[in-house]
Parts: sequence; C-alpha cells; structure tokens
Amino acid sequence: MSWKNIAMLLESLKYNTSLYSLDLSGNHIGRNITKATELLTNRKIGNLDLSDNFLDQRSEPFVADLLKGLRIINLSYNDFIRLDNISPVLSHNEMLTSLDLSNNTNLHPEKLLRFLRGNQSLISLDLSNTNFISGILPRNLRFFSANNCHISAPNMAQTIRNGSSLTTLNIENCDIQKEKTEVISLAVMESKTLTSLNISYNPLGKSSKILLHALENNTTITHVNLGKTQIKNDEDVAHLLNNNILTSLCLYDNDFSASGGKYLCEAVLRNTTLISLNVSMCSMCGHAFVRILKSPTLLSLNMSKSGLERKEMSIIFEVLSHNNRLRELDISYNSYYNNAKDLADILRVNTTLRKLFMQHMGITTGAKIYGALTVNRTLTTLDMSDNRIPVYTPNLSKMLVKNNTLTYLDLSNNAISKDDRKIISESLVKNTTLTFFKISDRKYSYSPNVLNILRNKEYAKGFIVFTIESCCKVPPVIADIILRYIRV
Repeated sequence: MSWKNIAMLLESLKYNTSLYSLDLSGNHIGRNITKATELLTNRKIGNLDLSDNFLDQRSEPFVADLLKGLRIINLSYNDFIRLDNISPVLSHNEMLTSLDLSNNTNLHPEKLLRFLRGNQSLISLDLSNTNFISGILPRNLRFFSANNCHISAPNMAQTIRNGSSLTTLNIENCDIQKEKTEVISLAVMESKTLTSLNISYNPLGKSSKILLHALENNTTITHVNLGKTQIKNDEDVAHLLNNNILTSLCLYDNDFSASGGKYLCEAVLRNTTLISLNVSMCSMCGHAFVRILKSPTLLSLNMSKSGLERKEMSIIFEVLSHNNRLRELDISYNSYYNNAKDLADILRVNTTLRKLFMQHMGITTGAKIYGALTVNRTLTTLDMSDNRIPVYTPNLSKMLVKNNTLTYLDLSNNAISKDDRKIISESLVKNTTLTFFKISDRKYSYSPNVLNILRNKEYAKGFIVFTIESCCKVPPVIADIILRYIRV
C-alpha cells in the first residue's frame, strides 16, 4: 500500500471508537513513521501489527510512543537493534499480553528482558531469529519462542527453571548438540508447568536418550516435537510413550530404518493417551503403519514421505477400512499409482475421517473418489494436488453440486483443460460449502466463466479463497468483484 493510501486510512481511523485490531504489516512505513505517529492517535486500538515495515533505531522513539496501552504488539521482520526507547515504555505497559520481535536479526534483547522482568501482564514473547542468548523471563510468561537462536545449554536450562509459569517452549534449531543435552533434560524433567516442548532441528543424536528419559518422567508435558533431531533408535522413543499424559508426538525426519519402526508401533498400541502422531520421513515399514492404525486412541496420523509402495499402501487401506476413530490422515508422497478404488470404498462408508492429504501419489483418475464424495458426509478437507488426475470428470461436477461438507479442496497441478474450467465453474455456482478451492497448473489461463461464480453475491459472501493461479495477472473485473463480495 502506498504511503498516501496509508495516510488516508489512518486519518479515517483517527476518531474511530470501535476498531480494536489494526494490521499495517508490509507497508514500508519506516521512513514515514513520524507522520504515522501523528495520525495514529486512536487509543481504542489494542492490537497493532507493524511487522515488515523497515523500522529501525531511527524510528524507534516514534514507535515507542505508539505502543503505550497496547495489549498485542507485532514488530517482527524489522531492523531493531537495542530497543533503548521501546523497553522502558513496555515495562510500564500493564496491559501488554503478547509481544512478537521475531526475525529482527540484529536485535540484542537482553536490555528489554531486564525491563520486562517485573512485568505482570505479559504472557507471550517471541524472540525467534534474534541474538537472544540468555535472560530471566517475565514472571507470568506462558509462551516463549527462541527458535534459531544460539543459546548455551546452561542458559537455556536456567531459562526453563526461571519460567515459573512457562507452559510452551519453542527452541527449534538452537544448535543444542549432543554434549549439551543433559543439563536441559534435567531442567525439563524438573519442570512443573511446561505442557508443550518444541526442540526440533537440534542435532541431539545418541544423547537424545537422555532427553527422552526426562520426558518419560515429566508429569506435565503433553505435546512434544522431536522432528529432525537425528534419533536413530525408535526403541528409546518407545520408552517415552510409557508416559501416560502425552497426547501429541512429532518425530518427522528421523531415521528408524534399522528396525522399521517395530518398537514404536507396539508402544503406540500400548499407549492410552496419544491422539496425534507425526512420523513423516522416518523410513518406517508398511507393517509398522498397519499396527499403528489399530491404535485405540489415535485421531491424527502423518505418514507422508515414508517410501511406501503400492502393495504396502493397499494393505494399509484395507486396515483403514476398519478404523472408525481416525480424524486426520496424511499419506502424501507415497507410491500408489492406481485408480484409488480401495480408497474410494473407504470414503463411501467412513464416518469419522475429516481431513485427508494425498499429494503426489501417482493417482491416475479421481472418478471413483469423486463418486464416493457425493455420498460422504464427514470429510471437510481434501488435498489431491500434484497427481496425474484429469481434473474434470462428470463425477467431479456431480460431487461439487451434491457434496455439502467439503470446505477445502485442492486439485492443483493436475491435468486441466479449457472445457474443464468452464464446467467446473458452472458446478461451483451451485456449491454452498467450499471456502477454499484450488485448480491451477503451469498452463492455467483465465476463464471468463469464473465471473459467474463471483457475481453470485450470496455464494461469494461465504467464499473465502478461490485460487486461479497463472502466469498472467488477474483481470481487473475479477479483482473488483473479489474486493466487493469476498472476504480475503
């Protein structure tokens, strides 16, 4: 948005008494911050987003003046360094609950933390991708993110211990290596408040066993992300599942090829609390997934990019046909290469599955799946992008008219012709539930029939996203209709 338009917007808001949230992100306000400060005198605003606006030390005094009395502040993706002016203002803001300073890559936030030490209201702080090394967190802080920061293990352990109210800790990709794991593990085991821990993308390797033991004995943590931590022994992970409060476990991109995941799958079957499991890219065998799908508690499973072949997938679908609990399944990037009859048979009778992701599986026709979806009454999200499906079949047209539960449908990067687009557009006019629909590929070109959909005011009011990606620009007439009728 140009500064002229921003100024007009701020001028119109000057005396507004009802607006609470204002998003001015990505508008290059930096060089016009003094004028913005003059115009933005509305003290009713409680949530202000100034991310990605080229704000730096020169603009800091003016930004500080804007932050008085705000509850939620987003200053991410700017160029702050020390926060000399902002820190004192925030220390006296007794209404502040959330502060995002992530991706200020030159920022040294130690001074800010000293000022915030006595703050009683702040509950969420994001210092990801800054120069955060250590510091005592505000007393009542519950959510803290320091992803991509080079934190020493002792300092991180001290941060965990000092966070007397801390419930969520994100320390992804913080260079926590094998020799630094023990001190953090002890702090995690002793924590009485943490409920969610993300320590992914840290090269823990064999020393992960120490952390897994700590997590097994922790009595509060329910969500754990150990993705890409170089764990190679799923037997150690299996011990973690002896924990009787864990509900969500993310293990993507670890290598369990030595055992094929046999220890993990048996542990999942014994566990009585786990509802979400992500083992994408873990080199587990088909038999392990067959066992996992028999879990009495699991509601969400991500088994994408597992290198499974067609025969293994067919066996998995057979087991899935008897599963009446799973709500979300991601099987993307596994080899299937057939007409999906067995999957279609499942969709005809399944009454629990809500979200299904099957990208890049070599599916050659969607006819049977579309036919099944005309009678399915539970699936709300379906992603079949990057397959070999000719997008239009009479079954798709019929499904778009008759299905009244799907809200998200992605058929991008499949074969599509001009006639397809015309017929699909006509069918979409009669659909009343889709809020996201994507049909695009490299050869996609603009179809005038899209206008028929957008001009239907009653339909368009509920249509949040209609993606018509192409190499060419969206025609002005479509842009005008979108701005008038569609929530974007």
